[in-house]
Amino acid sequence: MKPTDTYYTLYMYIHFTTTFARPLSCVLHYVVGYVKELGYAHNDQSYSSFGTSKPDEPGSMWLTAFVVKCFGLAQPYIFIDKTIMAASIQFFLTHQDKNGCFPLVSKRL
Repeated sequence: MKPTDTYYTLYMYIHFTTTFARPLSCVLHYVVGYVKELGYAHNDQSYSSFGTSKPDEPGSMWLTAFVVKCFGLAQPYIFIDKTIMAASIQFFLTHQDKNGCFPLVSKRL
């Protein structure tokens, strides 16, 4: 799910809810994006641009944060598995430094 997809879908849903086809296409757009994004998840529910095709590389902290944000935005419209989001948040907590900073875990986005 790209940021433009998320914000475009919210815009279309809010401004064109008078017809039935628009909200339905927006919801379908969210579902397709959600399913595609799950393909980029690692075993620890972190996300990377390569997904599990490069299992030796850790997921990206930045990209995982962005995916959690997009899933949160989509929650009012489609079912988002809360255990997946909780595991992604746990990924942050396990990598957080003692001073509160989040280190760069992966060199790739």
